[in-house]
Amino acid sequence: MTVRVAINGLGRVGQALLSVAAEQPGLEVVAVNDIAGPARAAVDPRQIRVSALADPIDLPWADGQVDVAVECTGRFTSREGAAGHLVAGAHHVVVAGRGRRLDATVATGVNERTFDPRRHRLVSAGSCSGHAAAILTLVLAGRLGIRHAFVIEVGPSGPVVRPKPRRAGPPGTARSELLEMLPALEARVDCSEVRLAVDGGVVLVLVARVGEETSVREVNRDLARAATHGPMAGLLRCVHDPLDATDLARETASCVVSTASTRVDGCLVQLVAQAGGVWSYAHRLAELSHLVGDRTRATLTATGP
Repeated sequence: MTVRVAINGLGRVGQALLSVAAEQPGLEVVAVNDIAGPARAAVDPRQIRVSALADPIDLPWADGQVDVAVECTGRFTSREGAAGHLVAGAHHVVVAGRGRRLDATVATGVNERTFDPRRHRLVSAGSCSGHAAAILTLVLAGRLGIRHAFVIEVGPSGPVVRPKPRRAGPPGTARSELLEMLPALEARVDCSEVRLAVDGGVVLVLVARVGEETSVREVNRDLARAATHGPMAGLLRCVHDPLDATDLARETASCVVSTASTRVDGCLVQLVAQAGGVWSYAHRLAELSHLVGDRTRATLTATGP
């Protein structure tokens, strides 16, 4: 059955999601809301309901029988703000970016099995950099095991996906986001974020002490296998050349790892990767919306409302 989606906010992420969703089988955008005129004017009101309301509580989601409302404004990422979409009639809410005090952070290919439609009404999709970091961490943890890992995110001081730069600190940071997706690694993973006055995407450096001695060849083989088989196929892409931070316009993978930058010294491993940009993030939002809608219907069918 088709999952009915509404988008709040037609900035870069919202517009990309609108384009991606149009090509996704089983996903239909039935409504959009944006208070800025130019982006809203590009939507055909004969096919998609269009509104320009400031408060999510006032949105016509009930009229459109919205299964999933995707919050893309960057303004309503807290539990209180995102819950306005539920009041307006949406069954579930997916927040683009890191959320605050939401029910869960769910990343496709990483921890989507943990999603429970009855307990998780307000869901964060995480950030593009957080998703990439989780993918890298999972690949190393799979065969080798991780004793301890440190992830450094280096990115521009301006917006990547969220409208404000992110800094290390209390909950809502890179570490808390990663551990929401991979709680079993809580005592073994730490993160820091570096923001520079440069253009381009987010580069990730993962340094880990793994459970057994390995080699560059073995680690790169693990990366290549994960990129083509299993839940991370299509989410992870391996390139041999050094990363080009400007080549993300139509990248669909969430994590592009440079195998030429892999370094190994016994049990010490270093990986260097680029987090996917807006286009790949829109694909993850579409996939998560589809997952949320499908699993909700399957649960209701099996157990009743």
